Amino acid sequence: METLLFLSPEQREGSGITPASDVFSLGVLGYQLLCRGYPYGETIAAAVDGAAYQAIPAPSSRSKEMPGWADEVLLRSLHPNPDSRYP
Repeated sequence: METLLFLSPEQREGSGITPASDVFSLGVLGYQLLCRGYPYGETIAAAVDGAAYQAIPAPSSRSKEMPGWADEVLLRSLHPNPDSRYP
């Protein structure tokens, strides 16, 4: 059973689960831990809105104490295209 707030775009579209889906979910968890919130909003409606995946704010925009590497790592993990995420 999926948790909607951790659902990857390809899962939302019904394409199935791949290792890239796990990378996305792990990126959501990392973003949540570092930024104290979800990358695309706090509601289920935001999580299932396809446009929200395209407009994820950089972690550094949410916290002044954010480490410099966080933007690159988390935004790549949360990329809407599974082929652009970490292998």
